[in-house]
Amino acid sequence: MSAAMEETGTALVLREDTAPVGTEATNGHFSREDTDPRLLGSVRFVRHHPDGTVHGWGMMSFGAIQIERVHSGGILAAPDLDWGPGFMPAEDLGTTHYVDLDARVVREKRPSPVTLDGLTLSGLPMPCQVAIMIPPDLPTVYAWDAPVLDLEFEHPGTYTVTVRAPAYRDAVFTVTADG
Repeated sequence: MSAAMEETGTALVLREDTAPVGTEATNGHFSREDTDPRLLGSVRFVRHHPDGTVHGWGMMSFGAIQIERVHSGGILAAPDLDWGPGFMPAEDLGTTHYVDLDARVVREKRPSPVTLDGLTLSGLPMPCQVAIMIPPDLPTVYAWDAPVLDLEFEHPGTYTVTVRAPAYRDAVFTVTADG
């Protein structure tokens, strides 16, 4: 494991040009000159799905984060992510943040651009998921890859329609279908 790292936005990345900890070159010790102090304690991290959706977060050693990243992927050190005081954030980071996979940084989700006019959803991010639920059932989730969706319902009732995309906050609508 390297003893130094580079910053790229809110992510920390190990530099390839430093000696592994515990080798003769470092004598098994961190030195002030080649070690970022954030390596010495726990740092914040997020776990994410391949589309960038955040599904877990917490704090652990930078070395453990790097080992998990190498073995299974889907984790990013984010020591500069501000979730306030304390070990865990006050709200669900999965609803407020996502991982920008190109930049390898954690970003705050933007407001949803989706609008509902009658039974037509417009401004859908591409791709997205559209979840339709009529209580008390579980939602039926559809993958969608177009900017507009005309909703059709076989049975009358009140439905909850949720549009999800990693970079945007969920858009939630209540739709009443007359049948």
